[in-house]
Amino acid sequence: MRNQEDHNYPRNTSPVHPLSKLCLYIIIFGATLTHTFGQWGSIPTDTGITLTDLHFVDIMNGLVIGEQGLILRTTDGGSNWTFPNSGISEHLNSVHFITSNKAFIAADKGMLLSTTNGGNNWSKETLDTTINLNHVYFANSDKGFLVGDNGVIYQTVDGGDDWVLQTPTVVNLLTAVDFPDQSTGFITGSSGTVLKSTNGGDNWTKLNSLSTNAYLSDVFFFAPDSGYVVGNQGTIFRTTDAGGTWQPQSSPVTEWLKGIHCPETDNCFIAGNNGTILTTSDGLNWTTINTGLSVHLERIQYIDEHTGYITGANGTLLQTCPNAKFSATKTLDLGITDTIHFRNKSTSSTLSFWDFGDGQTSTDSDPIHKFTQTGEFTVWLYASNASDCYDSTSLKITVDNTNPVAPVKFEEGFEVFPNPFRTSFSIEHNQAIRVELFDVSGKLLLTGTYGPGITHLDPQSLSALPEGAYFLKITDNHRSQVTKLIRID
Repeated sequence: MRNQEDHNYPRNTSPVHPLSKLCLYIIIFGATLTHTFGQWGSIPTDTGITLTDLHFVDIMNGLVIGEQGLILRTTDGGSNWTFPNSGISEHLNSVHFITSNKAFIAADKGMLLSTTNGGNNWSKETLDTTINLNHVYFANSDKGFLVGDNGVIYQTVDGGDDWVLQTPTVVNLLTAVDFPDQSTGFITGSSGTVLKSTNGGDNWTKLNSLSTNAYLSDVFFFAPDSGYVVGNQGTIFRTTDAGGTWQPQSSPVTEWLKGIHCPETDNCFIAGNNGTILTTSDGLNWTTINTGLSVHLERIQYIDEHTGYITGANGTLLQTCPNAKFSATKTLDLGITDTIHFRNKSTSSTLSFWDFGDGQTSTDSDPIHKFTQTGEFTVWLYASNASDCYDSTSLKITVDNTNPVAPVKFEEGFEVFPNPFRTSFSIEHNQAIRVELFDVSGKLLLTGTYGPGITHLDPQSLSALPEGAYFLKITDNHRSQVTKLIRID
């Protein structure tokens, strides 16, 4: 995994300039340390037990489960873990959140667990079976499914309060469920089994269009007509007609493939035995990502197009490495022209460390920083997560006092500030005035009459204006004055 080396970058040591306001010019230069797409880091879990499945509701909050009744819970992206008591010693096979608080776990010997507080406490649900339950899945907050050995399928239509055993379609071991929409569902199983429903899972039909006897471990559809199944011996099949036909994919491995997830259309990842991670960007050509791992990997989940997780044997939990990005924008609030708002655009990142190059640092996600010296500064952002890799990028900022920003002051005593403006500006005047705002084509955008004093103009229409130049005309009883205003985001 990539741990970026420390950087020796210049620090500005020039004395504080006596001017209270500095004009800042931002120059972006290509100093980003390139992030390798698809690279993975390892998150410590303090366990050697096989982790069988996971479900993160966002980058901070997630559950990981494993053999021997093991449950791990994090609320800070995996930096810290708690071990809630499952109350059972059976192997836990699958976990699924319905909401940020309500989740279910399917386990061996017909065990089903539920939580209503984000996984902190768990209760046993009563099912009239001792069959191993291999996967739990909810198509929406009400309708969910449990599949297991011997063709067992349970359905709930009330958010898991009641579970009904469906009439068996097959007697094969069933492994996974996926619904690309509310009507269309698929289930995989042993001996090349694929079941399909077109009525929301009320009835299932075995598809005979898949010519394989492979043990199919997982299924993922990114559209009602397009998806994949994966299994042992490197098996990958793809359909583009809702399972009417299946095309075998050329797999670069013969390992048992356990899980698949596609964060974007045909941008997919597969996890499998002996550290196998495969990826495709076109749905047709699969390549191997070299992880250097030899442990068996189990399930994979992406919470967005950049942030993914994989579980595996020996307490293995992987997360995609961060990609550090940020932008910097001057904040032009009244009287604050020497302050910059930094916007963190990093992906797969939960922790941020900023070095502003002037001796100041911050761990805020989106810090606001005030430079008190003139000169050139290199701002570094180090983006990390709970895994053992991080990324960094930099931005060069020049602080100069040669062109300080000041309010626009009219000879007749009108003053307009701030300029440039974001969502509002003000006019200071000592007599009644008429105000008109025009775009560069001469179209009148705003007009009004105001008495002496300070007039604050902040109608909703100003914030909707595009960035660019505008003309402000101010008229009193004796004269008219026109000045140019700049609107920025």
